[in-house]
Amino acid sequence: MSIEKRLNMTNKIATYKHSRSVDEKGRVYASALRQYGSDLVIATSSVFGGFDNNCLYLCPKSEFEKRVKTLIEKCPNLRAIQRMERWLGTNSAECRFDSDGRIKILENLRRSIGMPIGMPTSVSIKELYEVDKILKICYEKE
Repeated sequence: MSIEKRLNMTNKIATYKHSRSVDEKGRVYASALRQYGSDLVIATSSVFGGFDNNCLYLCPKSEFEKRVKTLIEKCPNLRAIQRMERWLGTNSAECRFDSDGRIKILENLRRSIGMPIGMPTSVSIKELYEVDKILKICYEKE
């Protein structure tokens, strides 16, 4: 079951969708997303239980920390917790808005969804859940 279907059981889905360009440094103009706060986390879909290989999810740091706490509580021992923390470190990153209202998508996260590195491209940004303030950023090969 996709993340949209699982989370939609309690939350409102898809209130808007925008197409945005990403520059060669991996920055995407997203000042309209400031409503979600200044401390954000961007992560692969696997962190949120999804299987969208071409998508990343963006959410407030506080929401991400709740999800991480839930994941870590399920770990049976210290070794599993350490593996989980390494996995989360590889599959997520904190991000902030720059002075121009852009957020930077790190290279390892761009690679994970098949986005070209070092050249401009575009992504679609879709607000999935009003309650959890989760945004889905998808790269679709042309």
